[in-house]
Amino acid sequence: MTDCDHNNLGTVLKPMPFQPTQGGARDSKFAARIWGHYGKNQAPWPYAMLTVTLAASGGAADLSDFKSVEFWAKGDGKTYSLILARSTVKDYCNYRLDFKAPAGWTQTALSFSDFKQPAWGRQMPFGLADVLYLAFAPNANFSDEDFDLWVDDVTLVK
Repeated sequence: MTDCDHNNLGTVLKPMPFQPTQGGARDSKFAARIWGHYGKNQAPWPYAMLTVTLAASGGAADLSDFKSVEFWAKGDGKTYSLILARSTVKDYCNYRLDFKAPAGWTQTALSFSDFKQPAWGRQMPFGLADVLYLAFAPNANFSDEDFDLWVDDVTLVK
């Protein structure tokens, strides 16, 4: 699913509602794509994200057996974040790791041990037993600018 702020900061997210886009990595027929405009980086804080829930119930999933996540990405050459949201984190200070979305499809591998929390929130010990979702999003340095991110073939790796 996709979600964005409605804080009158200028954020526009497409497609709404979310639907796969034709064309993907390695000749796949479809990929996930989000594009639009990211609002001005000021309180009450903009966000735009493509969210992947992991448990059929929508609750937490245990990813403790996995070491990393791999996916194919392409975009506008900007830096994006993969956010790992945990049920024990209550202030949106979720673990995250940045990656580049180059103009052509590129396989990206992110080790869960490299994910960190931002300094502004309550710090929690790292864990993978209570993961609510993974979210692809413009990173925290975006401010009042366009974005375009494609994601395909997301795989959890043991």
